[in-house]
Amino acid sequence: VVLLTTGIAEEIPSKTTTLSAEPNPFKNFTTIRFSLQKPLKIKLVVTDILGREVSVLKDGFSETGEQEIVFKNDDLPQGTYYITLSGEGFLQTIMVQIAR
Repeated sequence: VVLLTTGIAEEIPSKTTTLSAEPNPFKNFTTIRFSLQKPLKIKLVVTDILGREVSVLKDGFSETGEQEIVFKNDDLPQGTYYITLSGEGFLQTIMVQIAR
């Protein structure tokens, strides 16, 4: 997709990322998968339902293509959590459930 603003062409990615977590709900671990269409500096964090950061899973450069990160639940109580992937110009959040 190309956007023209004031005569300057700017490319807008149609789909920068995909983000998923399986299994969900989970007890001990879940595998987080995301796909990047270009190399980016990203941040992947887990927050609780009140928005408090409970884990930083990645904070740095990531290559193009499919990525997998295993989130191990060692100490977190049962409940709802959010996994947020952010980078240059995008933010995507999914909800996961920890079950006991």
